[in-house]
This record gives sequence, structure tokens and C-alpha cells, in this order.
Amino acid sequence: MRKWVLFAVILASLTGCQTKEVTKMPTTSTITQTTEVKNEKTSQTLISIVVDDHSLSEKRVDFQTGMSVLDVLQNNYQIEEKDGFVTAIDGVTQDEKAGKYWLYYVNGKTASVGAAEYQLKDGDQIKWCLEAMP
Repeated sequence: MRKWVLFAVILASLTGCQTKEVTKMPTTSTITQTTEVKNEKTSQTLISIVVDDHSLSEKRVDFQTGMSVLDVLQNNYQIEEKDGFVTAIDGVTQDEKAGKYWLYYVNGKTASVGAAEYQLKDGDQIKWCLEAMP
């Protein structure tokens, strides 16, 4: 019995003196990368396409500040242009013999500058009409 008591005392003393090994997890450094995002405001416009007083299309579309009427038209329709003038929208071409050309209006008024020069404003209503020039 003494052997068992001696064995238990030795075992207890060895267990009590034993050090625990702490496993340290490798650390990783986190790199935060900041991406510069342009704070461009998204606005909306209504674009109408009219031929011979018949509406072919009407779309409410989003655009970024600084975009022109031509930019937005190109982003939303298939167009052809020549020397800065729109000559076709979605396959409907101007008719030079009949004197009909693509003209556009901003908020019901005839545009005073080319489509590439007019910068859209939020809420503008753009109407493209295939019609005789006044």
C-alpha cells in the first residue's frame, strides 16, 4: 500500500509541476485599402422618341452629373451620327429628301445647342422628333 501512496504522491507532484504549453496563433496584419469613389450624383431624365406625331419610345433613365443629351441617348438607344448631328435612332433614319431631321427639345423648348453640348439636369424631359426643320 505504501507503494501506491508513494506512487500517487509522485504522480501528483509531477502533475502539479508540469507547465502548460500555450499555443500562440500566428498573427496576420490587416491592410486596409481605401478606394476612392467619386461622389457623382445620379439623376433621372425622361427621353421620348417621336416620329410623325407617333411615340416610338419613352424611357425614364438614370445619368451621372455632367453627361450630355448625346451621352444619355447613346447609352440607351442605337444611334448613328454624322458631323455631330444624330442621323438615326434605333434604325429610324432622317429623310433628307423630305427635309425631315432628328431635332430635340428640352422641357418642351427647342434646344439652342447641339446634343453633345447640352448637359442634362435632374428632371429634364428630352424629346427627339423626326420632323421638318422650321
